[in-house]
Amino acid sequence: MTNEIGKSLFRKAGDLGVPVGIMCFK
Repeated sequence: MTNEIGKSLFRKAGDLGVPVGIMCFK
């Protein structure tokens, strides 16, 4: 995964404020 995609996903998860983003990363 490139830094761009990772940042994009992290930003989306942060915007939503849902732990789903962290689960997806795991």
